[in-house]
Amino acid sequence: RSLRLLNKIKQERTLVLDGGLATTLEGYGCDLNSSLWSSEVIIHEPNKVKQAHQAFTDAGADIVLTSTYQAS
Repeated sequence: RSLRLLNKIKQERTLVLDGGLATTLEGYGCDLNSSLWSSEVIIHEPNKVKQAHQAFTDAGADIVLTSTYQAS
């Protein structure tokens, strides 16, 4: 995958970012009603975060952002 990304960058092609993580996690049944938001899911259901990121790459995303927005 990294070679595909590097080739796109070299060719100045458009890069696709991942989609709405929170909405995807809620669709998987995750409760984001916490001050930690998706970071809470990292603690209790990390497999759901991995599943969401995999779904984004399967759909063609070149770049997947972290789910650590409220982790600090």
